[in-house]
Amino acid sequence: MAAELTVRAREPRAPARGRRLPAVLARVPWPVVAILGAGLAWTIWFVLQCPQYFIQPDELEYVKQSRLIADQLRPLLPSDAWFNSWSQLQPILLAPVWAIRDTNLAHQLMGIVNAIIMVSAAIPAYLLTRRVVADRRWAYLVALLTVALPWIGAAATMMTEVAAYPAFLWGVLAVQHAIARPSARGDAIGVAGVALAYFARPQLAVLAAGLLGGLLVQELRYSAAGDDPLEPRRTRLARGLKAAAWRHRWLLGALALAIVAYLVLRPNVFGGYTRSGVTSGVLDAPGLFEFSRELLAYIAVGVAVLPLGMAIAWALLTFAKPLTRDQHAFALVAVITGVALTIAVGSFTARYTPQGINSRYLFYLAPLLLIGMVALIADRRPATLPLVAGAAVTGWLVYGAALSQSGPSLVSPDQTFHTVLIGRTQQLGKVIGMPQLTYPHLMAVVAVALLLALAVARRGPYARSAGLALVAVVAVFCVAETGYSLRKIADTQAGVSTEFIEGRHWIDEAMPDGETAQLIVSTLGDPGSSYGVWWDTSFWNSSVDRTMALPIVPDLQQPFPQAFQLWPDGTFRGYTSGAGEASIGGPGLGDGPWFVRATSDRTFAFRDAEVVAERFGVELVRTTTPPRWDWGLTGTADDTGRILRGGPAASLVVAPRAEGEEQIPVRVTLGTLPGAERGQRYVVGDRRGHVRVGETIEVDAVARRDANGWISVPIVAPGEPDPARGLQVVAVQLL
Repeated sequence: MAAELTVRAREPRAPARGRRLPAVLARVPWPVVAILGAGLAWTIWFVLQCPQYFIQPDELEYVKQSRLIADQLRPLLPSDAWFNSWSQLQPILLAPVWAIRDTNLAHQLMGIVNAIIMVSAAIPAYLLTRRVVADRRWAYLVALLTVALPWIGAAATMMTEVAAYPAFLWGVLAVQHAIARPSARGDAIGVAGVALAYFARPQLAVLAAGLLGGLLVQELRYSAAGDDPLEPRRTRLARGLKAAAWRHRWLLGALALAIVAYLVLRPNVFGGYTRSGVTSGVLDAPGLFEFSRELLAYIAVGVAVLPLGMAIAWALLTFAKPLTRDQHAFALVAVITGVALTIAVGSFTARYTPQGINSRYLFYLAPLLLIGMVALIADRRPATLPLVAGAAVTGWLVYGAALSQSGPSLVSPDQTFHTVLIGRTQQLGKVIGMPQLTYPHLMAVVAVALLLALAVARRGPYARSAGLALVAVVAVFCVAETGYSLRKIADTQAGVSTEFIEGRHWIDEAMPDGETAQLIVSTLGDPGSSYGVWWDTSFWNSSVDRTMALPIVPDLQQPFPQAFQLWPDGTFRGYTSGAGEASIGGPGLGDGPWFVRATSDRTFAFRDAEVVAERFGVELVRTTTPPRWDWGLTGTADDTGRILRGGPAASLVVAPRAEGEEQIPVRVTLGTLPGAERGQRYVVGDRRGHVRVGETIEVDAVARRDANGWISVPIVAPGEPDPARGLQVVAVQLL
């Protein structure tokens, strides 16, 4: 039979690039793109309403790190001035921004970049949900709520929480992948995820517990599964674990080497956080249990309480009868990491910030709770006992929590909405005859009732409708809470004047390009009010570098201050502790010549110094190179030169200008204390007299070398002790 050959002309193929673009566009999850766009617009609007910093001295510390990273073009090392820990992701990402000399512009750009970083958390949240739930519509919802939580307001700050938010979710995604798909490649991905989370924030290193613990439990569960059901379970388990150990041989080997290296070298892995007791004695921190519970209660209320109970129920259901390896892996990493992180930040809070709750330490768990919530709704199986257990834990947690913080704050952004909850609860309490009703009690009772109702509804035909109704309640609550919170937080900065904003970088404008100045801090006569002055000075002036302080200056909440001291020969030396030669440590004030200090500072005077600019009670001074001091005051009531009536004698010390000088004539200008109603007697060396109220007097005296090698003269305000009366050293002149 003859075969008929048909020849068809080939149609011209479209260019490869032309075919590739539609294929790529077809794979783009456009709802996620829309969520990112909406979240970005919302967050950028908020950050541009915030022209000031919020959390100090933390933000100043990270700005300093960013500036130094930009200057050195590398991460910071323990030998660097502003090193605090290896978790430097946020300072590195913002280094190009803070390299800009115009700090007002840099701050605006910081907010925009931060908004992009935080909103990007929707991407790993979406991908994580897709691993757990088949219906992508649930993933869209979780992505939306991830950027509709009040903690998104952290974008207005220079805090590590900004980069840590998406980094943690990417880390969880990597660890979940490693647990669900055990292999050497999976282990590498999981370790990379843990490293990313740790590099963003030290406490997120607890994700390592999720990786190791999750791998162990996952392998134990699935290793017993074999092809031959008649084979003894112990035999199948032993064979499976042996195979698992071989699959993870590189991870186990690396872990063993890391443990040995740590025991031998004892590196400071957590930087400054180690000193706070976070990595040692975690479980014996006083109040650990109470603070951990309170922190988790803040997160639960921040997401409308229900997701916590529903996530617990889904985890219990999944542990009992997992539908897929992916679900079991996510449940493991969420539970292990959630518990470990709650304990870690509870310990940190108990030791370091017991005066208040910082929910920003734990808000990373919020998207995990949302994923657990939608996973339960997507799972059609009855979950009566798991929901009862979830309701019990959630009710106990929230009902017994204090939740006492309220009002606009970016330390705990969710507490902003507590004002609304308090007000509405009081109104409801009056209506139902329970005026003492509190919103933790109300929300706990309502949440328990709804969770139990869901447990009943899941056994009938309205299971899906009931679940969708609860999800809608959570979504509306989160969006309303976030909108209200961001608006109220932005309102706190509405009164910042344009004149102040334009003038706060005055030091940068006065300094030559490429030069830096050292900041010499003092109390300005009131330590509490001085904090903000020095924060503003350092934060808004990129040319202000190191922060220096005399040993007598109290803690003024400035990051990494370095101590210096006056030396009898007129030089400056570094200071460690003690007295004499043994106290010297560090470079002191270095070579200068630029310094920033308070105009009221009377602790010492630079020799041959010129005041270049002055504003807000702060002056920019240019000195000789290296700088030297002319005179100094010790033993005064504070660093403004106040000598209290009936108090100990102050000492005016003078630096010699020529070798071998034993005495130096001085002229001291004295006045009475501000607000004094009567004059004050004085004794300056062998000179005595009286200063009238509101007047000053010049006293000539001679400073002589004392037994300790200092050229000095005592100044006394004699009389009965009276803190409202005394002498004020106005000026000193060497004759």
